[in-house]
Amino acid sequence: MNTDLISVIIPSYKPDNYIYKCLESVARQDIDKQRYEVIIVLNGCNEPYHTDIKLFLQQKFQGIKTFLLQTDVAGVSNARNIGLDNARGEYIAFIDDDDIVSENYLSELYQTSYNHPLQIVACNVKAFYDNSLNDTKPDYIGKSFLKKKNEKKSCLSVLQGRKFMSSACCKLIPKVILTDIWFDIELTQGEDSLFMATISNKTSGIVLASEECIYYRRIRQNSSSHTAMNWMKRVHIAGSLLKRYVRLLSTGKYNLCFIVTRMLGTVREYIFYS
Repeated sequence: MNTDLISVIIPSYKPDNYIYKCLESVARQDIDKQRYEVIIVLNGCNEPYHTDIKLFLQQKFQGIKTFLLQTDVAGVSNARNIGLDNARGEYIAFIDDDDIVSENYLSELYQTSYNHPLQIVACNVKAFYDNSLNDTKPDYIGKSFLKKKNEKKSCLSVLQGRKFMSSACCKLIPKVILTDIWFDIELTQGEDSLFMATISNKTSGIVLASEECIYYRRIRQNSSSHTAMNWMKRVHIAGSLLKRYVRLLSTGKYNLCFIVTRMLGTVREYIFYS
């Protein structure tokens, strides 16, 4: 029996000290340490990060299977693909290196998934600024999560749960639906939404975990954002994404309404963003 039920994949590029807060939260999971593995992929960087993280893992991750991989090729999509290539778990959980998860994160996601095969399990999401974890607020996914919970809706179609399909993080994904599907390494923006759209025809829907299962998304003031891009660059990104969504539609295998919402969201975010 495969005891590595969950493969946690964490891509990282020249991480600051925030990565250790992320890793600490992963190490503190209340699930049996033998039931998950952690794959960290340094991309486009090596030392001193590799040595520092390796030492941290030796000190904090005793009893947890960990793999620290390195590639000279930068890019979160490439790093996640490397993580997928090396993942041995039945489920995949992507976590960004500056974010934090609640202690019950993996156990709640897995317990929820147990009776919902081939469904993606989404969690509650809260945002915090830099190191102010005591001062959080629901982000756009968290607001949708609470709204659906208040409406007593815990099982959703991909169209009903489309906001949960905008990010690869904040959820547990059965690995079987990721077979032969990868992140598009040519994209530097919008790759999460495209990836989730690409797997949307492989899942029977989205199920919500408990409100106490929380993914804390860090908002860093110095992080890169498309808000700093000029209009022409945003149009170029939107065009690249729209071509890929049209390609999905041309296969005839995807929910038309869902993909159209992805296309409209792309136009709104990159062309009409103000």
